[in-house]
Amino acid sequence: MKLESQKSELLWRNLRLTTKGADGAWRTILRGVSGVIEPSTMTALMGTSGAGKTTLMNALAGRISPNMHLKGEILLNSHPRSKDTWPEIVGYVEQEFHAYEYQTVFETLSFASKIKMRGEEMEQKVVNRIEEIVSLLGLKNAKNTYIANLSGGERKRVSIGVELLGNPSILFCDEPTSGLDSFNALNILSLLRDLSNMGKTVLVTIHQPSYEMINFFDKFILMSMGKVIYDGDVKGCIGFFARCGHRLPEFTNPVDFFLKTISLDTRTKSSEEKSLDVINHISAKWRRERKEVVPKLSSEVRMRDKTIKTTLSFFLLWSRNLKNYLRNSEYFKIKAFQKMFFITVFGLAYLRMGYSVESIYTRLGGITFILTNMLFGVCNPIFNVFSSEKMVILRERRSGMYSGFMAFIAKYFSEIFINFMLEIPYLVIIYWTIGLNPDVRVFLVFMAIIISLILLSIAYSLAISTMTSTQNNSQVLGSMGLLVFLIYSGSFNNPNTISKWLKWIVWISPMYYATKASFQNQLNGVVFKSPNVQTTGEEQIKSRGLDGMGVWPCVFVLLGMTLLWMLSGATVLHWTTKNNMKVEINDEEV
Repeated sequence: MKLESQKSELLWRNLRLTTKGADGAWRTILRGVSGVIEPSTMTALMGTSGAGKTTLMNALAGRISPNMHLKGEILLNSHPRSKDTWPEIVGYVEQEFHAYEYQTVFETLSFASKIKMRGEEMEQKVVNRIEEIVSLLGLKNAKNTYIANLSGGERKRVSIGVELLGNPSILFCDEPTSGLDSFNALNILSLLRDLSNMGKTVLVTIHQPSYEMINFFDKFILMSMGKVIYDGDVKGCIGFFARCGHRLPEFTNPVDFFLKTISLDTRTKSSEEKSLDVINHISAKWRRERKEVVPKLSSEVRMRDKTIKTTLSFFLLWSRNLKNYLRNSEYFKIKAFQKMFFITVFGLAYLRMGYSVESIYTRLGGITFILTNMLFGVCNPIFNVFSSEKMVILRERRSGMYSGFMAFIAKYFSEIFINFMLEIPYLVIIYWTIGLNPDVRVFLVFMAIIISLILLSIAYSLAISTMTSTQNNSQVLGSMGLLVFLIYSGSFNNPNTISKWLKWIVWISPMYYATKASFQNQLNGVVFKSPNVQTTGEEQIKSRGLDGMGVWPCVFVLLGMTLLWMLSGATVLHWTTKNNMKVEINDEEV
């Protein structure tokens, strides 16, 4: 298979990375590290837990967090990295592969292929490329299997395949053997070795490789406490440690010996001080013996034509979201049961409401239930699902596949399709079952109000999910917001009786406008009669403080709020999922 790529050498000098902790204090993670990885080589980045190996890889890949501060120099073929070309040059295989669980292997690779190869290939060439990748990865028998049903080794190979479709010249792999048995771990390393033999520059973080795994690597970078302890091959490392007074015992795995020697022993204060002295001694000796890191390549990496039409990017994202939803049969079974349950229970409780004065309370309660059920019914599933989908977007955004704005808009419109499919038939049945206003015009306007509320609910829940880090946070904070909207909706109290200093909450509550529009729509022009009393819908609306602004102005306010939530959510998603490649000059001596 032809996977040869441009020769890429990555060099870094005197990298120092600090991060701000929860207490506001700055903590140093990387302490003046330098090194180089070259074409056609496979390098292992090793160290004990907390040594800084994953942080170093993320710094080199341009994936550090916004709260991290990086100083030093990173050069690609003697030139600074360019944010325009960098996503096309590198592939990053994450430790955990986040993907849509109801996509097949072929569909997952096909999506990545169409986005990464973009306009430069015809459909058949895309298919041929995928077949080649599937064959290389040994996934022929699993290509039509859902991602959810893959084994750990198969998921890992798919994650590598997704990155290979862009034919990167540098491949970063974060713990590619973690969670795998020895057979699958060796297969993954063998695959990575083959890729390096094709000219790719491969950097792998690995925890404790077996003796058999060592032979796959050209060299090792050993780290401890944010410092490089050694950079070179195993034989050279054995000699270096011997010169430091730590001779390799017979019949011992060299890597196990190296890692044990440079581990910080925190069991007691004396053991910690002793191990710290060993680490500092070895680190200082390496600084004295190491050679100056000098680049060998100086050619600029050429950028391929990666223009993609916005419509194609949107369609690929939108259709993938829909497929993932529609294939989740369990979700649809539960939703169908839920809708039937509500139709039965709610329909019987409010069946064929009349127009007596006594029915006013029942009628308004029925409308409030419909609005509330619609609000929570749309928002809660998004709170539960989008947090995990964000991890897929984060992986793909960092690979330069599409913009965060496009990801948000595609997700928004796929949610519109799904929610219209689920909620509109349910609403129609409920409307005529409980006996709301039978005027067709009134019914259509009520549908417009509900649709505007659905659009608002989708935008709100997606925006909250983008602004929070976990599913629990989005569920808790999002539900808190929904309850505030409900309390200040005008359904349970008169807005005119609310304290002036809290009145602003009413004005920003979408449920206030949805309730106001719905009550006016259903009650205007209606007369309620009982034997000894009569009242009009307008009187009831005024007594509840929901007169004034008409139906359509309320609908337009809801649509305006929808646009604001969409803009907020899309902006946050775009900026929180972009690569961070900022590196400042480090004038400090190592």
